[in-house]
Amino acid sequence: MTAAKRDELSGAFDEWWERHEKHIVELSGMGRGKVMDTRADLLESFVSALKDLGVLDRYQLAGVIASWWGGVQWDFNTLAYRKFSGVVQSWLTTIEAAFDPEDETTIKDKQRLTREKRRAREHAVVPHLLSDYLSALEEAEARRADLDAQVKAATAKSAEDDEDEDADADVSVEAPSAADLKKLKADLAAARNETRKLEADFLNRLKVRIDDLTPESSETLVRAILKADLMKRLDAEFAAGPRALSDRYRTWAGKYAVPLLELDSRRSAAEARFSAYLKDLGYA
Repeated sequence: MTAAKRDELSGAFDEWWERHEKHIVELSGMGRGKVMDTRADLLESFVSALKDLGVLDRYQLAGVIASWWGGVQWDFNTLAYRKFSGVVQSWLTTIEAAFDPEDETTIKDKQRLTREKRRAREHAVVPHLLSDYLSALEEAEARRADLDAQVKAATAKSAEDDEDEDADADVSVEAPSAADLKKLKADLAAARNETRKLEADFLNRLKVRIDDLTPESSETLVRAILKADLMKRLDAEFAAGPRALSDRYRTWAGKYAVPLLELDSRRSAAEARFSAYLKDLGYA
């Protein structure tokens, strides 16, 4: 699969989307009765529009669009009743649910909620509305991790020196002074506080951004996310082709690495040893 083929597939997808996303727009506020009609149109037209490229077969394409629909069907149901603004609000409700402190009573609960919060911050709507926030959070987390590693290394080095005061003076890494270690720990505490503040402010920032959306900007946002999700799945299926081919070649290489002549030679040698063994036992 070449880059040109990928570009061809992407171009055909864009053309298909431009022709058929009007059905998504028309679904807004029309009630659930139109949802299945929209589904049929999108699933059938998607396969028809892309199968003749010869990049993915109809079964692969059907799998892509079906998996996409399975992931967004509740968004379409919401769209049919509550329009595009309702879809965005439903996303916010889903994200808020991950930050509900209820049941946070044990370590296991806290770990589970931490994972859920991280997944919530990875919701597709977040990069579109809070890209600056995500960059700041990523930088804060990286700084915290770096300082944490420095403190652990410095503490370990100090402990080693305390245990071996008679060690050679010529060492490659000197233990940090007490003042340096104190400063590192202070910097780490500040980095942890900064990360916690950013994490705690996530929902507030998201709510503000969503409250600022107009019906038009909500529509633009939802359409962009739906399209990006489908394109992501299409790219994944496209990328799976070369991986599958590579895996097949590796399987063949493992299976046929030994030439047939050598296998025949090994078989003949084994037969000779077996015959000799039978003769020694008096069976031949």
